[in-house]
Order: sequence, then C-alpha cells, then structure tokens
Amino acid sequence: MVKRTTTTFTEDDVREVILRFLYNKWKNPSGMSSAKPKINEIKKALKQKGIDHKQVIRNLQYLIDTGWVKEIVKTSTFRTPKGNLVNSESVSYMIGSQGIEHFDARSKFGKREAAAGIRIENVPGVVVIGNNNVVRQEFSNLFKSLDELNDKIKLTSELTDEQKVEYSYDVRTIQDQLAKPSPDKGILNKAWGALKFVGTIGSVANVWEKVRTGLEQAFGSIPPPT
Repeated sequence: MVKRTTTTFTEDDVREVILRFLYNKWKNPSGMSSAKPKINEIKKALKQKGIDHKQVIRNLQYLIDTGWVKEIVKTSTFRTPKGNLVNSESVSYMIGSQGIEHFDARSKFGKREAAAGIRIENVPGVVVIGNNNVVRQEFSNLFKSLDELNDKIKLTSELTDEQKVEYSYDVRTIQDQLAKPSPDKGILNKAWGALKFVGTIGSVANVWEKVRTGLEQAFGSIPPPT
C-alpha cells in the first residue's frame, strides 16, 4: 500500500497561495465581480491544495492588515414581505496594488515613496529598507524589529482596531526618527512611552522586548513599562 503524504504549509506559503489566487482572478476577469471573490470561494480553492480553512482565514486577515489584499464590504437594504427594512452586508476580497506588484514589475503609476527622487547613494550612512524606507545604517536592525512589532500589533486580538491604528502610528513615528542624522530623543521617548502597554500582551511581548533592547543600545534609557 502506498502511504499518502501530507504537505505542510508555512504561514508564508499560505499567504503566497492566497495572493496567487487573487492575482489570477484580477488578471483574468470575466466581469467586474469575478475579480472580487468571497471567502467561501477562496477557502474552496485552497482546500483543493490541502490548506485548512483556519489557515486561510488567519493569513487572509494578515494580508488585509498589511495592505496586500483589500476587503470590500457592500451594504444593501431591502424590505421584507412584512415591510421591515433590513440591512444586508456582503464581503469580498481583491488583491491590492502591493500584491499585484509582488508578481508584476513596479508600475510608474504606483504610489511614490518618501525616498523617490532622492539619490540615496549620495547620502553617507543612509540605506533603504523594504518599501523605500530610508533609515540610518546603524539603525537598520532596529527598524526591522519595529516592522516586526507593528505586524504583531496588527495581528493580536487583544487590541481594538482603533488601538492598533494608534500604536502603529507610534511605531512609525519612531521609525521616521531613525532616518535622521540626529534623532529627537524626546519624540522617541514619547512614542515609546505610548507603546508600553503592548509590552504586556503575550503575543507581542518578545518582539517588544527586542525593540526595547535595540532602543536602549542606540539611545540609552527609555521609559519602562508599567
């Protein structure tokens, strides 16, 4: 008897498959709505590849949070036979421009980033990380740790969406300072102080601690968590 083998998919594997599925929908549409499948269609397509629906849901949410996929919510109102007005909500998904550029070359119509038009090679001690993020070379590892912290904040279920937006802004404030020849320590301390609560969240704590260590190594003492 031939023993069946199962494929183990990492989280990044699942994200890649989801993006490829949505990219193909966008690339070969039969109509406007065909490029925006609903969750059941996505789960069905990935189930055929052996991917569990729970992996689909959590990684689709990750891609939405990080801007690779767009969630499209359409609300309509209809009247019941008894005359009552009822709201109906339909949710579909579509690959975003960042996801499209993952498969295609970057378009001249894409968003212009902060580093666009700047000859970074002429600026000593400055490097570009990821999506045209300008940062001092000595802070590159700290910048990446902050990116990781931001991802953890977006994925935790212990924060509201409003809190996630606020904390993500504080992370970005710190990252913006890392591009300057002389980062403003007052701004860094204030932004990091605002982030002290996320250090108490179990799924975020390890990355938060890594960022704290990096900040202390770079700038000295910073506000402790409560």
